[in-house]
Amino acid sequence: MKRLLILGGLVGAGVLAYFLAKDYIDAEKFDAVKEKLPKFELERIKGLVEQKSEIEEKITSLATTISDTAKELVEKGSEYAQEKKEKLLSIIEEAKKSIQEEKEKLKEIRERLDNQDSEVV
Repeated sequence: MKRLLILGGLVGAGVLAYFLAKDYIDAEKFDAVKEKLPKFELERIKGLVEQKSEIEEKITSLATTISDTAKELVEKGSEYAQEKKEKLLSIIEEAKKSIQEEKEKLKEIRERLDNQDSEVV
């Protein structure tokens, strides 16, 4: 509560000091300050516009970089997928050959067994 009273007193003292100082400033100085304020605001606005332009350029640059990186990743991903696909197809072809060879071996074994059975009978 004491802090609030002290803060209120300080604010009141500040307001009082402002009005007292305003009375001591002659009209010319007050007008000079009033003239400088719009110039200051104009300079501030110009600064903000420049900052906006710089930010837009940075955003454009970052967007371009992100786009290029994404394209590069997609290309690398496609290449990787193609390599894996070719590897899988190669493995499948090898498996088909192995299966065909095993079928031929089984066929030969059956023929030999059939020949042996016919000789035994």
